Amino acid sequence: MTGIIITGVPADDPVNRAHADVVGYLERGEPVVVLIRWGPGGGPRNVLIERADGSRVVRPFRGLRRPR
Repeated sequence: MTGIIITGVPADDPVNRAHADVVGYLERGEPVVVLIRWGPGGGPRNVLIERADGSRVVRPFRGLRRPR
């Protein structure tokens, strides 16, 4: 069940971390974690990310980079 976020539970709770599709990327040079990404097939390539400050935002996948 990767990619499922349980609402009402803090982001750092092990329950959410166990279900998060944890992939590290950089957004404008700052590390972010992709929590939910698109499923199989086409469609919008939006992702739910968590920034270092703990905020979560849905944004286009375009522009995220893998760290070297």
